[in-house]
Amino acid sequence: MNKIYYTFFFAVFCIKLSAQNFPSYHEVLTHFNQNYSQIQDGRQLLIIKRLNKWSIAFSDIVKQNIEDEQIIWEENNGHYHPLLLNESIISRTNNSDTIGYEPLEGYFYKIMPNYGYPNFYNDNINYYNGKENLSQDDLYCLGRSYSRLAGDVFNEQQNNKPGNQKNYYSQNEAPANVINKFIELSDSSIYYFNMLKQLNPNYNTKFVGSISEKWANEIMYKFMELQFFANDEIAKQHLPLNIYPRSTLHFAKQFLNECPKNAILFTEGDNDTYPLWYLQQAENYRKDISVINISLLGTTFY
Repeated sequence: MNKIYYTFFFAVFCIKLSAQNFPSYHEVLTHFNQNYSQIQDGRQLLIIKRLNKWSIAFSDIVKQNIEDEQIIWEENNGHYHPLLLNESIISRTNNSDTIGYEPLEGYFYKIMPNYGYPNFYNDNINYYNGKENLSQDDLYCLGRSYSRLAGDVFNEQQNNKPGNQKNYYSQNEAPANVINKFIELSDSSIYYFNMLKQLNPNYNTKFVGSISEKWANEIMYKFMELQFFANDEIAKQHLPLNIYPRSTLHFAKQFLNECPKNAILFTEGDNDTYPLWYLQQAENYRKDISVINISLLGTTFY
């Protein structure tokens, strides 16, 4: 019995030790900055987190691919690997040029099992497939992963174009199968956000506030995508009432009421845009005002 007990205790200890030793995004970034430097060759440096390892790679911003990936740390041996120096990475000669740490990125690296590379959200969805007793962070991760996957649906890959550039469908021209795929994936995102909202309505997303706000914004995102790529009739079928608390809508009405008739109101983020659009679309409130989100002005579809 004692032997079984000690064996069990040792196994648990090793698992905890492994979890404690898995470096954070900040630690990996610090290690890279202290030992290496990137030559500016036009490609984007990627710091990739997978289930049990960290990698350094590069990506062509247009092609959205992964090139020259090298493992920099892996759980099997628990230490950093020296990187093979090539035309994109050289040994550091000074500390004047470092990659900055972004706290929001650090948060996503922390809660997501896979992060930092194109299509990481597919790997997250596959990782959680069939798992039970999901934590609050797991539910949020799944919601964001399905949201990202849904966001790619209306990007039609044009393999015959230089650089494999992605091209949006034109307004109201997405075929029915593409629209249905978007709806299915978007519904999955909303489902997991709603599960989290039921467990903890005050869960802090670190990005747009509480999960209650994120859930409502995700519904509005779905509506706006359908309104553009499908049509108004389909979009209206996916816009339920009372998704925002009255306090949020009261604040949004104040924004709109400050504007004269037929004004143009510029917004920037999710929380100062989606509640205004909700009032206009769901409650027909101040539809004379054009609410323009400046963060979307650079996108093709907007």
